[in-house]
Amino acid sequence: MENEPLIVLQDELKQNISKAQINFKKSPRDRITTTYVEARLNTLELYWSKFTNNHDQIITKIDKNNRSQIEYFEEDVYSNVEENLLK
Repeated sequence: MENEPLIVLQDELKQNISKAQINFKKSPRDRITTTYVEARLNTLELYWSKFTNNHDQIITKIDKNNRSQIEYFEEDVYSNVEENLLK
Protein backbone atom coordinates (compact mmCIF):
# COMPACT_ATOMS: atom_id res chain seq x y z
CA MET A 1 0.00 0.00 0.00
CA GLU A 2 1.22 3.46 -0.93
CA ASN A 3 0.56 4.95 2.51
CA GLU A 4 2.31 2.24 4.47
CA PRO A 5 5.49 4.32 5.04
CA LEU A 6 3.43 7.17 6.49
CA ILE A 7 1.56 4.81 8.77
CA VAL A 8 4.87 3.34 9.94
CA LEU A 9 6.08 6.88 10.64
CA GLN A 10 2.90 7.54 12.61
CA ASP A 11 3.60 4.55 14.80
CA GLU A 12 7.15 5.78 15.39
CA LEU A 13 5.94 9.27 16.28
CA LYS A 14 3.26 7.82 18.55
CA GLN A 15 5.96 5.94 20.44
CA ASN A 16 8.19 9.03 20.61
CA ILE A 17 5.35 11.11 22.05
CA SER A 18 4.59 8.44 24.62
CA LYS A 19 8.26 8.07 25.62
CA ALA A 20 8.66 11.83 25.97
CA GLN A 21 5.68 11.96 28.32
CA ILE A 22 6.88 9.00 30.38
CA ASN A 23 10.42 10.38 30.64
CA PHE A 24 9.13 13.78 31.72
CA LYS A 25 7.01 12.22 34.45
CA LYS A 26 10.06 10.28 35.69
CA SER A 27 12.28 13.38 35.77
CA PRO A 28 13.69 14.29 39.17
CA ARG A 29 12.17 17.47 40.57
CA ASP A 30 15.51 19.28 40.64
CA ARG A 31 15.86 18.78 36.87
CA ILE A 32 12.50 20.40 36.12
CA THR A 33 13.40 23.97 35.30
CA THR A 34 11.75 26.42 32.94
CA THR A 35 14.37 25.66 30.30
CA TYR A 36 13.89 21.91 30.71
CA VAL A 37 10.10 22.17 30.43
CA GLU A 38 10.32 24.45 27.39
CA ALA A 39 12.71 22.04 25.66
CA ARG A 40 10.42 19.08 26.33
CA LEU A 41 7.38 21.05 25.19
CA ASN A 42 9.16 22.07 21.98
CA THR A 43 10.00 18.44 21.30
CA LEU A 44 6.39 17.37 21.85
CA GLU A 45 5.16 20.18 19.60
CA LEU A 46 7.55 19.06 16.86
CA TYR A 47 6.40 15.44 17.15
CA TRP A 48 2.75 16.51 17.13
CA SER A 49 3.26 18.75 14.10
CA LYS A 50 4.84 15.89 12.16
CA PHE A 51 2.11 13.51 13.33
CA THR A 52 -0.62 15.91 12.19
CA ASN A 53 1.04 16.53 8.83
CA ASN A 54 1.39 12.80 8.20
CA HIS A 55 -2.22 12.24 9.21
CA ASP A 56 -3.37 14.91 6.77
CA GLN A 57 -1.47 13.18 3.98
CA ILE A 58 -2.93 9.81 4.91
CA ILE A 59 -6.54 10.99 4.99
CA THR A 60 -6.23 12.77 1.65
CA LYS A 61 -4.88 9.62 -0.01
CA ILE A 62 -7.19 6.97 1.44
CA ASP A 63 -10.82 6.93 0.43
CA LYS A 64 -13.25 7.02 3.36
CA ASN A 65 -14.84 3.77 2.19
CA ASN A 66 -11.52 1.93 2.49
CA ARG A 67 -10.50 3.25 5.90
CA SER A 68 -12.34 0.61 7.89
CA GLN A 69 -9.95 -1.98 6.44
CA ILE A 70 -6.86 -0.20 7.74
CA GLU A 71 -5.73 -0.71 11.33
CA TYR A 72 -4.63 2.92 11.67
CA PHE A 73 -8.23 4.05 11.21
CA GLU A 74 -9.80 1.04 12.85
CA GLU A 75 -7.94 1.81 16.09
CA ASP A 76 -8.48 5.57 15.69
CA VAL A 77 -4.78 6.16 16.26
CA TYR A 78 -4.93 9.90 15.59
CA SER A 79 -7.61 10.55 18.22
CA ASN A 80 -5.92 8.30 20.75
CA VAL A 81 -2.57 10.05 20.38
CA GLU A 82 -4.25 13.44 20.57
CA GLU A 83 -6.11 12.45 23.73
CA ASN A 84 -2.93 11.10 25.35
CA LEU A 85 -1.03 14.24 24.43
CA LEU A 86 -3.62 16.40 26.17
CA LYS A 87 -3.42 14.45 29.45
